[in-house]
Amino acid sequence: MCSILGYFNTCFSSNELENYNQKMSHRGPDASCVKEYLFRDKRLYLAHNRLAIQDLDSKANQPMENDRYVIVFNGEIYNHFEIRNDLSFANFQTHSDTETLLWSFTELGVEKTINRLNGMFAIALFDKVNEKLYLVRDRVGIKPLYYTFQNGEFIFSSELKGIRDDFKKVDWGTLILFGGALCLGGIVIESGANVLLGEKIIALLGDFNYVLILILLTAMTVILTNFISNTGLTGILIPILLGASLNIPKEILILAVGISASCSFILPVGTPPNAIVYGEGVKKEGMIKVGAILSIISVVIIALYFSILSSI
Repeated sequence: MCSILGYFNTCFSSNELENYNQKMSHRGPDASCVKEYLFRDKRLYLAHNRLAIQDLDSKANQPMENDRYVIVFNGEIYNHFEIRNDLSFANFQTHSDTETLLWSFTELGVEKTINRLNGMFAIALFDKVNEKLYLVRDRVGIKPLYYTFQNGEFIFSSELKGIRDDFKKVDWGTLILFGGALCLGGIVIESGANVLLGEKIIALLGDFNYVLILILLTAMTVILTNFISNTGLTGILIPILLGASLNIPKEILILAVGISASCSFILPVGTPPNAIVYGEGVKKEGMIKVGAILSIISVVIIALYFSILSSI
């Protein structure tokens, strides 16, 4: 499995960080390491627990670095040999996909490398030259990546147990926002059902084909909203347009969007679907709150859509 861990601008010592890293040693029993770097005149600790699979050599241990980048990586890149063969750099010391990633980021850049990746991954990449820290997660979130920014300290980890204990507290503001959004979603669904006449909906759901369509549309909206678009807007509009183009009954379409919207408020919002740059602009503590607010806006859009359909 492996685990990655990072602390920036922390008061903790390297020994304390080793203790937090050891809490995730079950994810990588073959090697463990914590290294300290200087990032904008502040300390950055990068840590890794390794489960050796592709290359058993200790040269493949992490953090791994060259003159430009430092990387800690959890996951597997299925096409890493294909990427390696396309690079001009040829002096590889290991057969690990981590080294392929390191030199691909160096040669192709961050965005081009990410776009080429086929696999499951959670990556922390520290650019020593431009002083940026990148967090990258696979597009459907197979590999876990938790992060928090509190009191000027930024932490990321493969598991919650890697985050300092006093930072793991309930954010009541976010909880209230999600609760309000969930209630609003329920009200919208109920009002929409009343407008569209319950008898017709029940009749449609008596047809197995429409039940299957409802399940597929709901699943599509939840996936698009939470794991790809991350704002809710794209995840809701695409199924609406698709359903309209396929002449799916508007009652089924409304139910699918309404149910998935309510599910979206329960699922986490704010985890990076692709990459987040921590450097040029610090991601604020309220990032998850922004996601919740955007979800509420999405529900308002659904409500407007209900009103339009009911007038047709």
